[in-house]
Amino acid sequence: MGRYSGKKAVVTGGTAGIGLATVKMLLAEGAEVLLTGRGEKALEAARKELGPRAHGVRSDTASLRDIDALAATVQEKLGQVDLVVINAGYTPMKRIGEADEVARAALFLGFEATFTTGAELPVDGGISQL
Repeated sequence: MGRYSGKKAVVTGGTAGIGLATVKMLLAEGAEVLLTGRGEKALEAARKELGPRAHGVRSDTASLRDIDALAATVQEKLGQVDLVVINAGYTPMKRIGEADEVARAALFLGFEATFTTGAELPVDGGISQL
């Protein structure tokens, strides 16, 4: 039994790099994980490698339609979620600006952008533990 046994997680951008490493760690510790990626080839490879507790879903964070569909898929496959790792993102920025512009953009992405998608994911957030 791992420390995440019985827990359910969503990891966006979970088919490569840090996202894939996060998915593997969560699975090794007992979680059930729904991971997203844009490419069907990478998703299929992840599905084969990760096993039955990993659910790969094609989703593009730049698409509001995909975000809405992902919320419905999460509800259908996992129900209530214990952890959401936002590892994929989208920004319309075309260039890196001056230092203060980059700092403002980073603060926006870190504190505000994740709350403006409009998608509702059923995340407990610990409230049931009170």
